[in-house]
Amino acid sequence: MDREINKFERRIGLYGDWRVAVVDAISEYRDWLRQQNLLDSQATHRIGQILDSIQDDSLYVAFVAEFSRGKSELINATFFSDLGRRVLPSTAGRTTMCPTELRYDESVPPSIRLLPTQTRQSDNSVGYYKLQPEEWTSIALDINDPDKVAEALVRVTDVRRETRERARELGFMIARGPDDDDGLQVGDDGMVEIPQWRHAVINYPHPLLEQGLVVLDTPGLNALGAEPELTLGMLSSAHAVVFVLAADTGVTKSDMSVWRNHVCGREASNSGNKLVVLNKVDVLWDDMRHRSEIERQIASQLDNTARTLEVPRRNLFALSAQKALLGRTRSDGNLVHSSGIGAFEDALANLLIPAKQDIVRSRIREGINDIIEVNRAILARRENDALSHIREIEALSARNVNVVREMLTRLKVEKNQLDQNMRRFQTSRSLFSRHTTALYDHLNIVKLERLIAHAKRDMSVSLTTLGMRQQMNEFLRQVTASMEDASVEIKEIFELMETVYERFQAEHGLANIHPRKFSTARFHREIESLKDRHDFFIRGVSMVMTEQKVLVKRYYDTVMSKVREVFERANRDVEDWIRSVMSPLETEIREHQGQLRRRLESMKRISRTGDSLEERMEEMKYMRKTVAEQREQNEELLARVIRCLEKQADQPMPVRRSVARERAGNVVPIPRPPVR
Repeated sequence: MDREINKFERRIGLYGDWRVAVVDAISEYRDWLRQQNLLDSQATHRIGQILDSIQDDSLYVAFVAEFSRGKSELINATFFSDLGRRVLPSTAGRTTMCPTELRYDESVPPSIRLLPTQTRQSDNSVGYYKLQPEEWTSIALDINDPDKVAEALVRVTDVRRETRERARELGFMIARGPDDDDGLQVGDDGMVEIPQWRHAVINYPHPLLEQGLVVLDTPGLNALGAEPELTLGMLSSAHAVVFVLAADTGVTKSDMSVWRNHVCGREASNSGNKLVVLNKVDVLWDDMRHRSEIERQIASQLDNTARTLEVPRRNLFALSAQKALLGRTRSDGNLVHSSGIGAFEDALANLLIPAKQDIVRSRIREGINDIIEVNRAILARRENDALSHIREIEALSARNVNVVREMLTRLKVEKNQLDQNMRRFQTSRSLFSRHTTALYDHLNIVKLERLIAHAKRDMSVSLTTLGMRQQMNEFLRQVTASMEDASVEIKEIFELMETVYERFQAEHGLANIHPRKFSTARFHREIESLKDRHDFFIRGVSMVMTEQKVLVKRYYDTVMSKVREVFERANRDVEDWIRSVMSPLETEIREHQGQLRRRLESMKRISRTGDSLEERMEEMKYMRKTVAEQREQNEELLARVIRCLEKQADQPMPVRRSVARERAGNVVPIPRPPVR
């Protein structure tokens, strides 16, 4: 079905083009560096990590709401109206009952995968089960038959009836009465209706999903409360969160519980990546009322909602998802415009894409800056060494034996001094190794697992949620202390390497480069965020043994799992930093040793055989010219990388190989003096 592409879709496409252009520019630079013998194994590894991270990059948008707010219909209207029908079920009585991810992985056939609710009995997270495909019920999707696709996706609405006790064992909150909106209602037969599935993953080849978009549909307060991983993981890491309300009711008690406990956390200021939608605004449309009166009522509702949620008014939007979907499937532009969805999609694009691009851009710069610095220094050294050799040969034009002997002596002294410093360098390596051993000990996963096991054991015998809270506080205190100790060790390693760098630069004229800095600040922030979430959560829980203990235990299991994830990422990043912190200096030293060895061999040949000075002079001039061309090409390729990085993803960017790549294969490598 042909229709006008909305701004969000267009911006997603342009963001995808930007990623491809950046990958192309960095790949071109990497290939050129390899041709010029400027790429060691560490730099190759680092660039490979950068390229993988860009290509595997995803944009996460989470939609959160209580039941019957029209959230699934908003997802259908925003992302999938080009299919001519609803992707997610959103008709009366057919609402999404379990958290549902819409994504696309081309290595997996189109399908819907469903994780049974009974897996809640284990301590394992949804993330763990994603690595256990045998635990899921998988249904293939026939993407050529929309009716069959719709029929398969209805499975996300499946429910089952369980006893009150069984529902509580599975972690669901049970309502204390008919007026309690914070739990599942018990029927007259004493049974409770719960979701059949714990989680659903829909793998669907839609153009937006193919670009890396991941849409998370989170249904209702009870599902959020029963699955703390949603709050602590998926929602907290989403690049944009859309909170959906009903325009006719505004913010209800249960809406407020979702907002405070699961979307925004303890501080309203934590709403920077949040958009709020007042959906179903068409219920306020009334042919017997003047349009201006209706608009004033909607504006008043938006103002009241902004004050209640303490969010900027510009982050709120009134719309009708149902009318937007209807208008788009019928190609009715007037109805789409009247629905109000356009302003929301513009805001979503403006919020999501620039913020995500900044994150990716910063990560690339952090990963590639020291590689750029080192390669510039090496090329400058090659050119300077060629110039120095030319001057040495010019000084020998009279074939003065004493001058030759003096130059040989000076070069030998410099080589001996370098050899002596390399022995001292090995001593520094031993100290470096001791520090890294201590650093890894602070972040040791085995020690963390013992700490987790100890905390869980103490919590299991606690008779009150207050006791569980105290154990969790102690656990978080210890992991924070470990991260702080790691930060101190990282600072000492950096200062040690700074001293080593400065010594070689002062004594051998190496380039003024520095070891790459590293900070654990982002890991500290994640742990502090978990501590804040923990404090906020526990204040809403009774401090005596109640039915909520099952929920508290599940919540704490999730906190510990998130801490484990933080430490695993910290270990990977630290390991990468440790490998790279010496790499720039080692590369410079190898280059200096090679140049010194070649100059020494050249002087020896001239001294022994009267080697042709004119021939050596021409060779060195050619080398200097070649290196100058390499420096120029290096800057040209870097300029392309920088231009691509700086380009905003709201502007078209042609993806093509540059002229520099076409020339790269013709660059003449630096000539090496023949061995005689």
